[in-house]
Amino acid sequence: MIANPGTDTYSIAKMETGTALAVSAAVALLLILIAPELRLVDRPGGRHEHRHPTPRVGGLAVAAGLAAAGFLFQLSFIKSPAALGGLCFLIIGAFDDVLRDRFPWLVKFAMQAGALILYSLQFSGASAAFCAVFLWLIVNAYNFFDHADGLLAIALVPPILALPSPLCACALAALAPVAILNFRGKLFLGDAGSHALSFFIIASILEGPERELDLLSLGPAAVLASLPLLDFAFVIAIRLFRRTPPWRSTPDHLANRIVRAFDVRWIPGCLAGLWTAYTVGIFISTADGFDRDTVANVGFAGIAVVSLIIVFLGSPPRRAKIENAAPPG
Repeated sequence: MIANPGTDTYSIAKMETGTALAVSAAVALLLILIAPELRLVDRPGGRHEHRHPTPRVGGLAVAAGLAAAGFLFQLSFIKSPAALGGLCFLIIGAFDDVLRDRFPWLVKFAMQAGALILYSLQFSGASAAFCAVFLWLIVNAYNFFDHADGLLAIALVPPILALPSPLCACALAALAPVAILNFRGKLFLGDAGSHALSFFIIASILEGPERELDLLSLGPAAVLASLPLLDFAFVIAIRLFRRTPPWRSTPDHLANRIVRAFDVRWIPGCLAGLWTAYTVGIFISTADGFDRDTVANVGFAGIAVVSLIIVFLGSPPRRAKIENAAPPG
């Protein structure tokens, strides 16, 4: 560790979070400048709701901030199985960011399966297989969810708050400058961000401080990631109903549907923000010693409410078929 054993613990914590924040911000600003040369720019059009070419580099910056704090201060999370799996998914997401539509879905699926198998081999027992399937759902749910400024960053906050210290503080610090740039439309977290951060954060929750997968953690993790998971299920249902392959990109994600329904671009972020505030409230209530059964019931009731919001408020409005009508006369 950089600091000597006599250094105050609070001072060390400030250095850890400060390092994560500073490195993340510096790397984000640097990558924004060189993103065109790296072919990491997302062009508007089609299913993309943004209006200007935007670098897809935020996830790389957050990962750099976490890695810098972890290595410099020899934090335990840097050597965890979740970190190894997160690195694998960071590489997969980076390939997706660069290749975009030229990245075959079958190759991407095979690479994800390989990363999950590599991760599962570090544990024993049937729980590893169940957790691997759950983590695959998590990664793709967050990837589907990231279709408007700030959505992914907002949805990552509740599970981050469930992480142990100092990982929680470092993750929030690394995410903060990227989230600000994301809200201002200066960058996206990209597929590297949605893949790596969602896997690393949720896998860290499942592993716990003992670095052993716990099936009992699946429920709380699902609650903390409920909004992306529900949107993922709804998008897949829409595609299957239309007889569209589930892996084919369509403008049916939560952000796409909300913008079509209300023609207001800030509503998806507000919706996600309200859900995050609600989930954080549940988390704080649990931490303060409230009755856990009551908190759990309220949490699952909230999932049902969000599901209704997604299905009804997020559904495209029924418009009269004027465009295809025959011209008068």
